[in-house]
Amino acid sequence: MHSTSNINDGYIGSGKLLRCSIKKYGKECHSFEILEFCQNFEELVTREKEIVTKELINHPQCMNLMEGGSGGWNHYNNNESLQSSRNKRANVKMRFLELTDPEWVYNRSKNTSKGLKNAYKLGNRTYKPFFDWNGKNHSEETKKLIGQKNQISQKGNKNSQFNTCWILKDGKSKKIKLENLNDYLNEGWNRGRKMNNS
Repeated sequence: MHSTSNINDGYIGSGKLLRCSIKKYGKECHSFEILEFCQNFEELVTREKEIVTKELINHPQCMNLMEGGSGGWNHYNNNESLQSSRNKRANVKMRFLELTDPEWVYNRSKNTSKGLKNAYKLGNRTYKPFFDWNGKNHSEETKKLIGQKNQISQKGNKNSQFNTCWILKDGKSKKIKLENLNDYLNEGWNRGRKMNNS
């Protein structure tokens, strides 16, 4: 959103991600387009809400940091419960690097993984389950809902077991692709699986 009495005032946007991008690639590598004119500020706010949606914000190439209609950084400035300005700058920089620097993303992932492994190894961090299910069970209603959702989300080739089967020979079981079944049957394997009754 931009309100002005001079249409040629040089404004191309004030978002922090945009500023990072201009700093890295130069102003000449960015284009500016007016999408539409509005008669007043209220109409402008409404139109930005309709255009800058949550779906747009989640797009990896979107430089907006929040949904439309919230008034830019005034939204942050008027809400003391949100992060400090220092943290906001750090978050914006991280998002910019995630969008533009695959090597940085790879190194961050590698270093995070290495740090966590060391923390567990040294005993500085211990595994805590998100929720302790000991002595607890899903209700019948919840089981039914899970089953209904899985019927959709795990149908056909979406199922992790799609096009596979278990085979058994000499008390040993293994899972194979169905397309290789005949080869194993010819080698004396049978369809099935040894179950542990514990």
